[in-house]
Amino acid sequence: MRTFLIVLLMLYSIGWSFASTIVVCQTSVLPNGLVCTFNDIQKAINYAKPGDTIKVYGGFYKENIFIDKPLTLLGFNLPVIDGNHKGDVIKSTSSDVRIEGFVIENSGRSDIQDLAGIKFIAPDTKYVENCTIANNIIKDNFFGIWIGNAKGCVIKNNIIKGPLNPSEVLSGNGIHLWHCKHMLVANNII
Repeated sequence: MRTFLIVLLMLYSIGWSFASTIVVCQTSVLPNGLVCTFNDIQKAINYAKPGDTIKVYGGFYKENIFIDKPLTLLGFNLPVIDGNHKGDVIKSTSSDVRIEGFVIENSGRSDIQDLAGIKFIAPDTKYVENCTIANNIIKDNFFGIWIGNAKGCVIKNNIIKGPLNPSEVLSGNGIHLWHCKHMLVANNII
């Protein structure tokens, strides 16, 4: 049994050791000479393999993002992801996802759906585990961060601002946790 566990751990670590870094920016080459692989965040996510890191450089990205695999999404120089007032700006159904360093704005609004700047939700009876949302500015969304069916996630050092004309009908919660356990929520400004 012990040998089996050691082999299993070795195979797991080998799989993650081949993780790649994918660069997203709005020009083909950054001033530091770094070549961009993609100009669209969702295309980079679709291309990425589980465990990859996607580095997004400053700019304005008008898109709604869906993550269905373990990834690290890092923003440099506060790139803006604008949901164009439609749906969730970033939605993930995967464990082991990290989102850090972005301005995330303009989710849709709905009386029926809990639309959010960042949403993590596990399908059915499963859990989303080990997600991290850190050092983001999340503004003008229906819900800032909405997480359901999750455990072991970290939400820290985010600035969350509601709509410019706040009313109880036009805004949800800054951070909303539903059916979650073992969560760390720290140093957020709402």
